[in-house]
Amino acid sequence: MAPHAALEEAGAAYELVDVDIDCPLEKRDSEYRQLNPHARVPTLVDGDRVIYEGAAIMLYIAERFPDSGLAPPVNDPTRGLYLQWLVYMADTLQVAFQMHYYPKRHTTDRRNINNVQAKAVERLQETWGILNAGLEPGPYLLGKRFSGCDLYLQCSPRGIRIRPQC
Repeated sequence: MAPHAALEEAGAAYELVDVDIDCPLEKRDSEYRQLNPHARVPTLVDGDRVIYEGAAIMLYIAERFPDSGLAPPVNDPTRGLYLQWLVYMADTLQVAFQMHYYPKRHTTDRRNINNVQAKAVERLQETWGILNAGLEPGPYLLGKRFSGCDLYLQCSPRGIRIRPQC
């Protein structure tokens, strides 16, 4: 959803193509698999360019549409923070969500599924705590400056009930 929101924010013309995400990855359309070897979403096609991985697409859109304000300019002091948060959400937050929603992909022993999900909840608690601290003083991850990081954060799933551990 974040790349879709970024395209909207940038005012870009685009066409959405449905991908049946209920279909198992290995059974997805072969044409789509040629664009994205993992057959996951999202995938962006811009002319002859094909980009997959959500954070990479966010970076691409921000650079393709620099007037959108989705990313600070290269020499801006907040540029490093922008890159940090975008990659953190892709590499840390998303992985923890994947462990929770798709625990079978993270173990070879189906008896360990509950343990994988329990570990995912621990990781999510820690990760959301770091993100919450990063939002201080806010209102955005870059302080007073809105960026694509905020779209990425806003489009992260929040349907997991996490109970704090005492």
